[in-house]
This record gives sequence, C-alpha cells and structure tokens, in this order.
Amino acid sequence: METIVEQVMQILPNQKPVIIGISGISGSGYEEQARYLQGELVKQGLLVHFEQLLEEEVEMDPENPAKSWYEQAMPVQKAKAAIEKAKQHREWDIVLASGPFLLKNTVNELFHTSIWVDCSRQTAKEREKAAQQKNIEWRMGAHHIHTIIDEPKQKADLVMINDPRLQEGPQTIQQGFIGGKWMHEPSSWNIKNERMTVSAEGVTDFWQKTHYGFQNDNGHFYYMETDLDFVMTVTVEGNPQHQFDQAGLMVRLDENNWLKTSLEHELHHLPKLGAVVTNFGFSDWSTQELMDAPSELQYKITRTGQDYLVEVWLKDRWQQLRVARLQKPHEKVMCGIYCCSPIKNGFIAEFSGFRIEENV
Repeated sequence: METIVEQVMQILPNQKPVIIGISGISGSGYEEQARYLQGELVKQGLLVHFEQLLEEEVEMDPENPAKSWYEQAMPVQKAKAAIEKAKQHREWDIVLASGPFLLKNTVNELFHTSIWVDCSRQTAKEREKAAQQKNIEWRMGAHHIHTIIDEPKQKADLVMINDPRLQEGPQTIQQGFIGGKWMHEPSSWNIKNERMTVSAEGVTDFWQKTHYGFQNDNGHFYYMETDLDFVMTVTVEGNPQHQFDQAGLMVRLDENNWLKTSLEHELHHLPKLGAVVTNFGFSDWSTQELMDAPSELQYKITRTGQDYLVEVWLKDRWQQLRVARLQKPHEKVMCGIYCCSPIKNGFIAEFSGFRIEENV
C-alpha cells in the first residue's frame, strides 16, 4: 500500500484530480481494497473522492452468458461520463474509481493510474459462494475472457495481492505416486525410487464410438481426485511394441466424459502425438506425426474450470497440443496417469516426476 501511495504522491503535482482505476475479478475484493486505499490516502492529507461504477443490467444470450456479461456489464460510455464529470472537481486531489472490467482495453485509457487486485479463481469462487452470489460460473467465465483479451494484470500500473493462495504460493495436490487409486488395475506394476512401472495388458483402450464404431473403457488409469483448478505434469518412457501402444495423462469425469494425451505408437508410420477428448460418449482425436520421437516425453494438463490446456515439452519449450472443454458441468475430477495396449500385451511404460499443483 505504501508503494501505491508514493506513486500517487508523485503524480499529484502534474495533474489534479488524479484519476485512479481499481478493478479485479468478481470475488477479488477490489471494492474493499479501493475503500481501504481511500482511507490510506486520506491519512496523507489528500481529498479523495470514491466513484463506485456498478455493473449494468445485461441482455443475456442464453447460449453464451459469459460473453454477454463481459461485453455489456461495464459500457465504456458509462465509465467515460462518470470520469469526465469527476474531472470537473478541481478541489479533489484524487478520484478513485472502482468497478468490474475497468481495465478493458476500451476503458483503461480513462485513468492516469490503474490498479489490479489480484486473486486466484478458486479463492474468488469460494468468496462468491459464501456471499451466496448467483450465476458464479458464467461470471467467472466473463472475467476469464477479460484476463485473456485485455491482460489487465499485465497492463496495470500496480498489482495488489488480495489472496492468501497467491501470497503463500500454489498448493501441492499430489507429489509422486503414493496414495492414488487404480481404475482397471494391471496385473503387473510397481513403484520404486519415485518411479512407477506398468506392464499394460493386451486389448485395453479408452475410446468412445467415433469413426471406429467401437467402445473401449478398460485401459489402466491411476488417479487422484480434486475439485481445484490444477497443473498436472509427468514424464513418460516406454518400449512400444504394437499398434497404438500409449501412455500419458488423463482427466476423467466418467466413462463418457474424459480427455487423455500421449504418443501413440505406429508400426508402419511415424508415431502420433496428440490428445483425445470425449464429450457425452463421443471421442475425437487430434494428432501430429512426431519425427525422431525422444525416448521420453513430458506432458502437462492445465485445468481452468471446465477448460483444459494440453501441452508437451519439445525442443526446450512447452508446446500446445490442444485446448479443449469437458462440457458436462463438473467440479470434482479424477486426474492422473494412464496406459493401454489396444492390440496385445508387451508394452511397458515408466512414469516419473508426477506432480499435481493448484493452478492459481
């Protein structure tokens, strides 16, 4: 808070009133932080006017409520009119404007200084639920659009952290393989020196209906459960023997709703690196052929609500494989490692470096 006060004091000789915009996602507590900042500035002998810019009524598109909220909740003309009116009061030292979406690209230019109140999605949701707010999911969705399109945190002049999760760092949900559960446990597997080795049994797979016409849901899946947003990583080594031998990461709701990522072995072609996403009982498969496949690959899945970013470490950087959504509404998921041999046994996969960390 001292840094913000110092910056404001530096601006004062050049402009009066100084217009400060302060915003954050729903549940971040940006209004409370704005009022606290007002009190601190008043202690410096400054005359501070608080301008609360409330959300507008939104004409909701039922097919895309989050987009409707993002586009309509804070009209630029409303914000501009309020700021222009406040500027006429030369007796004020500072106008502190608080409201949602104030750091949108179309609004941010109205302020001399902008402040972003930083808060994780998980903490914000917990606060909104405690306050019995309605339509939390699509409100969070609207702010997710805001953070992607407008990058408010990156563009703000100052960032105020108002979340213990961010102050303490992300929570480790799982480190290593101890404590998980098997779905379709293989007859041969072991954990040694923080590495898990699995011998996949033959005629095992995860696939639902699309293109091939069959349904298989008997692959080996070692998982944990969480309702938090997360970042999950693992390194996989293997000795594929048969067509479609595979091992990687998986997130699962039930038989008809899940996603997986891995390198699938091909006998007469280049191996296929990709992801399978299954919604409501139909799978799709996005692939890319991988020349000179390394002996080991590192995979990462990042969860944000119902959306998932799938990445692989190649050529010294994380490369995106897929951005996907599991469409069935959900909070708790099963997440972990998987392997299978759709043709016959003989494939041995070794997993290491398994970690699930809260995505804040």
